[in-house]
Order: sequence, then C-alpha cells, then structure tokens
Amino acid sequence: MAYILTTDDQCEVFCGSHNKTLLKEKDTIRFLKLADTYEKIAEEGPDAFYDGSLTQDILDDIKAAGGIVTREDLKNYEPVLNESAINFTVGNYTFHAPDAPFGGPVLALILNILKGYNISSSSVSTTENKTLTYHRMIEAFRFANVQKGKLGDPLYENVAGIVKNMTSESFADKIRSKINDSFKQKDYGQEDSDGVPDDHGTSHLSVLAEDGSAVAVTSSINN
Repeated sequence: MAYILTTDDQCEVFCGSHNKTLLKEKDTIRFLKLADTYEKIAEEGPDAFYDGSLTQDILDDIKAAGGIVTREDLKNYEPVLNESAINFTVGNYTFHAPDAPFGGPVLALILNILKGYNISSSSVSTTENKTLTYHRMIEAFRFANVQKGKLGDPLYENVAGIVKNMTSESFADKIRSKINDSFKQKDYGQEDSDGVPDDHGTSHLSVLAEDGSAVAVTSSINN
C-alpha cells in the first residue's frame, strides 16, 4: 500500500482523485495513459512504439525505473520465434511448457516435486491435511524460485544443462527429500543462485481443458 501511495505513476491509476487514498472495492480503475498508448499504436502502427511518437516516453519510463534500454535497442528489436517446448508428464497428463527464459522449467520442477506426494482429495480433506499439503506446496515454490535465478536467455547463455536438471524427476526427488513437513527451511540453496537479487516480477499461468474452458492467472505476489 505504501509503495503505491508514494509512487506517482502507480497512484495515478490506483489512488482516488486526490491521490491520497487507494481505490476501494467497486471503484473504477482507469488506465488512461495505457489507453492513449494503445490508441497511438492503433493509429500509427508498431513503429510508434519502436521508433516513433511513443519511443522517447517509453525510454524515459524505463530509465526512471533503473533500466538501460536505448533507442537503438528498441529500433533494432526483432522477436525470436521458438517453436520448441518442454514436455513432461505428471500422472496421466503431458505438459507442454515454454522453455527458458520463460517459466516452463520452473513449472516442471514444482510439479515434479509435488508429484511425489501423490496429492489427492484426501490431501485437503481436513484442516490438518490441508496445512501439510499447502506447506509442501509453498516449500516447493520456494526451492523452485531459487533455481529460477539460474536461468538466463538461451540466445546469450548456455542454460541447456540447467533446464535439463530442473526438468528431471531425479532432481525433483532430491529437493523433495529436503522438505521438512514440520518447519520452513532456513536455506533453499540461495548460495547456488549466483547472487540473483529479489525478484519483484510477474508470473502468468494459463490452463486449457478438453471442454474448451480456460483459466488464466497472473500474479505479482512478490511486490
């Protein structure tokens, strides 16, 4: 809450008209600058973003946040299409997830850790069982988050071995053996993550079912 109230660009969206209080439930959130940005891109095309009327504003925002992206970076940017996917199985399901630098290896590690617990409806049938199951899940997330810090962009770093390790069941078994059902770990192997700073980024997960239903979850829980 304090972060939003003391950050001008956040408060422009999530604070009331006087910028002193946060919006409440049922209040309307308006992304006015984002709407203007979309309108310009619709009118002027993608060049407005990469080398046009929006570019300098974008660069100024990035610089203000501590970034180092330059005008040349945006002008020369080209998307890279990677049609390969990570494949792994959990029970009767086969998962296809994006490779590094995206979250596929992290998701594979988490699910492989949890697979060893044989989670079922009985795992959440009582308060005691729920507490134990959620504790195991949280610990799996914490261990996987440390491993995430070892990933990099395959275009610039050789991370094939790291991805192979993170998606292997034997590595998940090793981590699961470190999870204690009675208490939170003091050390999740942070010394092996090359000193990666705290991550305040966003995670997104999409799940599609055979009947066409879909669930999309976006979380910025770290911030």
